[in-house]
Amino acid sequence: MKTGKNWELKFKGSRFTYIEQIQSIIIHYFKKCLINLEKVMEVKNGSASSTYRFGEWNFRYTSDPSRRVYSRLRYSPQTFFDGTRIDIEATIGLRATSSVAAEAAFLRSDVELPGGAFVADLALLRFDLALSPRMTLRTLSQYNSSTSGVSTSVRFNWIYSPGSDIYVAYDELRMDVPGVPWLRNRQLAVKMTYLVSR
Repeated sequence: MKTGKNWELKFKGSRFTYIEQIQSIIIHYFKKCLINLEKVMEVKNGSASSTYRFGEWNFRYTSDPSRRVYSRLRYSPQTFFDGTRIDIEATIGLRATSSVAAEAAFLRSDVELPGGAFVADLALLRFDLALSPRMTLRTLSQYNSSTSGVSTSVRFNWIYSPGSDIYVAYDELRMDVPGVPWLRNRQLAVKMTYLVSR
């Protein structure tokens, strides 16, 4: 599989082990090889070149998704160029009613390289509201520690007639850029469809 002009990605020796329980538990080992890097690839607090082999473990737990309160956990230790990387993910969701649902997630990547170490955090909050069988409102808020950015997305959909709907999307991104605190980027999109004949 080609991923760039001077990149070639090969996968070797993937091995899957599944343990089935009432709540889902999955153990997965994945091995891959990144070769033919003609250019030095910059990584935060380090660099990478030559040939590298990556080994990644994935330990996943998922509670019963049909319950009112559900959760997911993931722990993934892995090799990362000349160092190591550990990914941790935790998600909790709530279905308050048949019309209201919310989900919060936290992801952390802890990377250690010969040139240094860094941690990247990502926090997400989702909210779904069904105003009626034909009208829904969805929001997604996200914080990224690597960019100090906060993004918000709001989606509204109204099916006013079978095959016809109105779709409104609002997106906002705030970034704490040195010298320009809380730089904002906003956009609003409205889409309308109408079924002429059936």
